[in-house]
Amino acid sequence: MNIFKYKTIIRYVLCTFFICYAGSKAFANDENTIWYESKEEAFSAAKEQNKHVFLLLGNEKCSNCNIIKTYLNRPELKEIVDKGYILWYCDSKKSDEANSYDGMYPSAYIPLICIIDPNDPTSPLSHSRGLVSAKNLKTMLEDNQPTANENISDTTTTQAYISDNMLTLSNTFTDEVISIYTLNGLLIDLFPKKEYSITRVISSLPKGILLINSSEKWARKILN
Repeated sequence: MNIFKYKTIIRYVLCTFFICYAGSKAFANDENTIWYESKEEAFSAAKEQNKHVFLLLGNEKCSNCNIIKTYLNRPELKEIVDKGYILWYCDSKKSDEANSYDGMYPSAYIPLICIIDPNDPTSPLSHSRGLVSAKNLKTMLEDNQPTANENISDTTTTQAYISDNMLTLSNTFTDEVISIYTLNGLLIDLFPKKEYSITRVISSLPKGILLINSSEKWARKILN
């Protein structure tokens, strides 16, 4: 193959790549970590992939932002991110798309980190201001990663799900006591279940993974 043909092929490949990605406000760093710069694209991707949004709000002069990005490229954190998160970087000097989150936690410190459920974007699951350690960042990611509802110990046909801040429980028991805990073991709700099926308002309970235990010896992990 002569030089002219080789250069022609290279130009074609580069042009094709540009056409495919020119319309998307996303970029990849040297470690192939994808960062979205568009809120709409980030939330759309998160919903489609059943992931949470990791917002990093800063600016081009924010050295702490670069440190956070470096942390996220570490293998032990990147594995968590790839499995459960869509990364959204917002430059506060160029975009106002993250202003609503910035206003929730007013402070002069940057970056602002928010973990957001795309199905409930007005109530971040967790947030942090300023530089955090890699250890604390990993804990933050692990505690807030999306998790499908999971039976822990359940030989019954119990159905448990949350929709519109309502918990629904349905099984064959009509006299059991339900306890709800956080992953840290904090009891946050306790109530009797006297019917086969009940619904209960849980808008006051924290977002994230909850543990439901029954006096009838079944348990369920559920995502609020």
